[in-house]
Amino acid sequence: MCAFVDAHTGAVPHDVNVSEIAAEFQASPLTHHLTPQSLLTFAQTLYHARPEAILVSVRGHQFGFERALSPLTAQLAQEATEKIVAWVKK
Repeated sequence: MCAFVDAHTGAVPHDVNVSEIAAEFQASPLTHHLTPQSLLTFAQTLYHARPEAILVSVRGHQFGFERALSPLTAQLAQEATEKIVAWVKK
């Protein structure tokens, strides 16, 4: 099982969004960007592993240089943690 966590800026339908993902190579020629789907493709190719995986997107509210999450995002991070734990326990 793999749970990937990412921040989003509101383009995702919910403040905390959980979606199942699968291996799918996604080329990104102009950046150093590696998607969770591409990482799953590498695991499949190199190790013949196909783990269940989810992507948990958490709404970020302030993207400045801080040592802590904003209060609103910290609350959502707790909700995301609970969703991940529930998924692992299923």
